[in-house]
Order: sequence, then C-alpha cells, then structure tokens
Amino acid sequence: MKPKPLLLLVLSAIFMTIGLVSIGYTLYKIDQIVVYEAKIGVSQKGDIGIAVDTDTFNMGIVPAGGKTTRKLAIQNIMDQQRQIEVLVEGDLASFIEKPKQIFTLQPKEKLLVDIVAIIPKDATVGNYTGKVSVLVKK
Repeated sequence: MKPKPLLLLVLSAIFMTIGLVSIGYTLYKIDQIVVYEAKIGVSQKGDIGIAVDTDTFNMGIVPAGGKTTRKLAIQNIMDQQRQIEVLVEGDLASFIEKPKQIFTLQPKEKLLVDIVAIIPKDATVGNYTGKVSVLVKK
C-alpha cells in the first residue's frame, strides 16, 4: 500500500507547525541567557585554593571530602518581574547541590544564590569544568 502524497504533505505541515510554535514560544519566554565558564579543582586532603576570578565561575581547589560555597549575584534590571533559573552542566555538575530551580525577582531586586559544591571522599584528583547558566524568563 503506497502512502498518499497529500497525507504525507499534511503530516509534514503539522509537524513543522508544532516545531515552529515551540521555538517561537521558547524565544518569547526567554528574555536573556548569561553563561559563565565554571571550574573546580579537587585535591588531595588538606590542599585548598581560593578563587577570586571575576570572568569565570571558579570554585577554587577543594580537598576530596570537602565542601565550598560561591555566591552568584543576580539583579533584575528590568521594569517588570522576571523568573530566574540557574542551571549547572558539565563534569563539575555532579558535585553541585542543585539550587532552587526558579526564583522570582521583582523590578530592580537583587538576589544572591548559593552554589554549593560537595566533593565526595573518593573523588578523583583533578580539574573539573562546566557552565553555570542564568536564564531570565518573562
């Protein structure tokens, strides 16, 4: 049995419409995305390092079995309320406690989000990288 060309055309049009609506909705809902390169070093017990970088989200050097916290400063500079979502990805993500998924910021409101890394005692010594992304939603 041969598929009818009209049926294939209609199905293709439906799937393309669904895809375009999804992309349009996403572009409408997302106001801004800010991505920071992120890194953390895992050391042997007792070795630590403090990070003061301002161009990356550097969590420093933490001994296996240790814990560190960095603060991510976010400010809503818009005149309307915005939803903020913080995502962490990459090979360092397995060490990061997931921050609250979505924050609501009023106009001109500031927020400090704790990004907490907990390094397991059996973690392999080395450098781990990833990204911390801040999604600003309408």
